[in-house]
Amino acid sequence: MKTLLHHSQKTYEQGASDATKWAKDKLYKEIDDGKECVNQTLDRIFTQVPEDVIVPANRIEFLPTGDSNRGIVLGHPEDTPSTERKWQGVHDNALMQLCSKAKLPIRYARDLISQFDQKEKDGTFWGPELLAHNFTELMKNSNSRHLLRSYNGQVRGFLSDRYRRLDSQQLAQEFVSGMKEVGAVPVKGDFSDTSFHLRALLPQVYEPIPNEVLAFGMSWSNSDYGRGANVIEVFALRLWCTNYAIGQNCMRQVHIGRRFESGNINFSQKTHDLDTEASVSAMSDVIRGGLKEDNIHNILSAIRDAYEEEIHPKTVFANLRKAIGKGMAEEVVEAYNSADIENLPPGNSKWRMSNAISWVAQEKEVDERFKLMRLAGKYANM
Repeated sequence: MKTLLHHSQKTYEQGASDATKWAKDKLYKEIDDGKECVNQTLDRIFTQVPEDVIVPANRIEFLPTGDSNRGIVLGHPEDTPSTERKWQGVHDNALMQLCSKAKLPIRYARDLISQFDQKEKDGTFWGPELLAHNFTELMKNSNSRHLLRSYNGQVRGFLSDRYRRLDSQQLAQEFVSGMKEVGAVPVKGDFSDTSFHLRALLPQVYEPIPNEVLAFGMSWSNSDYGRGANVIEVFALRLWCTNYAIGQNCMRQVHIGRRFESGNINFSQKTHDLDTEASVSAMSDVIRGGLKEDNIHNILSAIRDAYEEEIHPKTVFANLRKAIGKGMAEEVVEAYNSADIENLPPGNSKWRMSNAISWVAQEKEVDERFKLMRLAGKYANM
């Protein structure tokens, strides 16, 4: 099978000789450079296992933290009959989820925690104390129950009691072994406190557009703390500048399942294992189909269309602003309007816009980066 699609006045062999050698060197360097971050991400998945407990909302309390009162802590019973409370810090992700459950604006909560850096005369901050009181009263008058997922003394997920827990270790093993089975190599890993992402590449190069050399692979993303779904997607890598655009969403599994009883949920391990087993099986099927030759050639055709389709940033700015906010939209438009024709392809096209988005994504935090990469995939018609 010829893996390089070549378009120029040269013969195929000449084009392959010129383009493939350079692109494959770049591709192999990308793979080699990514080994450490892949290992770091896998280490995070296998060592940072969350602790779980189901708690009725009316048994959860909140207090301000420390002498300076610059945050809040959450207290809950160790088990259903217990009166003794376990106190833990509250991660910002859990704070957002808590605000959603309590119907309290997250901006209001963050403003109270920061209190605009204004102290009382005695050096304390009243904002966190008021926020803790608000949350305690709102929970006290609720009949809901919540899954609290914690790690290292901090609640990182304040979730529904129907949240489907998946074994990320088993899913990671399946992704790595499945990629090996189809000939793809792990190339990149990213993680935050609440989510992680792995990417693997086929060690082959394609040239759908003159001087635009690409590689393709699959990415897997998941969150143990409700920050995102269990997702497998196909992506394209532009080898000139290693811009990533995530396109086809091959599998997206939302973490919603059956309700648990209150208390420690170790008893539900059988359900946990069955849910994971089904997810692993689905992942295996998706991996085998996602990188088939006909699927990649369909994506190449879509990218050629994006290269041919002219756009102007003024016409898309409103959509960008709605999708990623004014600040990042302005960054993307600035990159698109620049004279850069190395990190971005030349012209005024959807393909250049796609690369402007993924170029800006490189400097962002993990969750923002992947949001931008998925948007780049849309502009690449993927």
